[in-house]
Amino acid sequence: MSNADSASSGTARWLIGRPRILVGALWCCIGLVWLLLAALEGPTVTRLLLGAFWLALGIFYVVVALRDRKHGRRFYQKAAPARAPDNGSGRE
Repeated sequence: MSNADSASSGTARWLIGRPRILVGALWCCIGLVWLLLAALEGPTVTRLLLGAFWLALGIFYVVVALRDRKHGRRFYQKAAPARAPDNGSGRE
């Protein structure tokens, strides 16, 4: 991992931390349900903006989480292999 990569995603890290794909999908579902209910009950500007905000937030979470998974970072980091014990303990 390079410093340039961490610098470019610094704002995303500050905004959402370490997202998981499931959390992003949940926010997308909430946004879609909110937009659907707003459309059925008579759309108002506030309802539409709030639904669009939740949907955009969910998409942002999913994009960052998928990028993390692709690069093997954060929650999607692969576990380091266990170290083999040293035969010589260093004691004399």
